[in-house]
Amino acid sequence: MRRIELASASTAFLIGRDPSVTNLGNNLTPVKLSNSRVSRAHLLLKEEAGEWWAQDLGATNATQYQGLGKLPAGEPVVLPSDRPCRFVVGGYLIVLQQPRGRAFVEVHDPHETDDANASSATSRMESLADPFKKLARSASKLMKK
Repeated sequence: MRRIELASASTAFLIGRDPSVTNLGNNLTPVKLSNSRVSRAHLLLKEEAGEWWAQDLGATNATQYQGLGKLPAGEPVVLPSDRPCRFVVGGYLIVLQQPRGRAFVEVHDPHETDDANASSATSRMESLADPFKKLARSASKLMKK
């Protein structure tokens, strides 16, 4: 597991395969993930007016959030501040921690032996999203009737 602190002049984490290639500004703390399933600029975690937001930046392989399914591409989603927020990005488990003081992310690589729990957590989050997808499809069909 890697722990990445928010840089002193930064208000956001940019997670991706090549997070330095972006037009989102300079006040970003890059979180580099070396995997072809991760887009160059995949996920933005940003603090604004005391609240944290997550935004999938239109990644080819979507971002899973808290087992609730995919983040909508390009739409910022407000995050709860009272607990860690978990994302799956290209097989990596990303955990945003927001304790009093400076925020940080934990990057759990399912391919590393010391992150064996990350692989099971990633699988669990992805499988938890399936019932929500089925429920959404059923609700959509009912709405069309």
